[in-house]
Formats: sequence, C-alpha cells, structure tokens
Amino acid sequence: MPGWCTPTGVVAHVDVKGVSASSVPLVNACAAAEAWVEGTARRDLAWASEGFVPPADVKLGGLMLAWRWYQRRAAPLGVVTGPSGDPVEMLRNDPDIARLLGIGGNGRFVFGAGVITT
Repeated sequence: MPGWCTPTGVVAHVDVKGVSASSVPLVNACAAAEAWVEGTARRDLAWASEGFVPPADVKLGGLMLAWRWYQRRAAPLGVVTGPSGDPVEMLRNDPDIARLLGIGGNGRFVFGAGVITT
C-alpha cells in the first residue's frame, strides 16, 4: 500500500466522478509512482527516514503521475477521449509533472553530468 501517494489523494486531486479510490489499477499506479519517484526520480531526498513526507511539489507531481499512469491503461496507443468526446493524444512526457518533480531539463544542475570519459 502506498505511503504518501495514495489513491484517495489522487481521486481528491483530480475530482473525477466514477473513479473509486479502492480500484486495483489506481492502487497499483500509486504504488508504482511512489516507488519510481523515491527510487529513480528524486533519490536526493531523505526517503530512508520513517514517516518522511516529500515537499508539496514532489507530492503533487507524484499524484499527477499516478493519475496519468492510471489513465494510460485505457489508452495503450496514447489516445484518450477528451471532454467534448473527440480523440485527444496524450503527451509522451508531461512538462508539468517534470517541473514539479524537478526531473529532466527541470532538474538540479549536476556538474559534469553530460561528460563521457574514455
């Protein structure tokens, strides 16, 4: 069961009718998003301490990422139905999530990160 990225938090954030916080795909998406953020995206944070709560921007980014992965299960080709009923393409990478999580081009500067030595 997820710790800080909970299905209840995702449902409260997106405020979509008909989505249950006990949905197994949503629970799995929350667990995966939390594990990915802690283990890959933001390993610089102090996750090892029990009861650690991430900063608000990282938490919101994790909730948005979990919702995105939950929606993605119904759109394996990246096309979802928009509010007007028309097909809409999901972006491969969401710049808002990247900005909130501080990853990619929005991450912290690391000296020598792009240097390849032989």
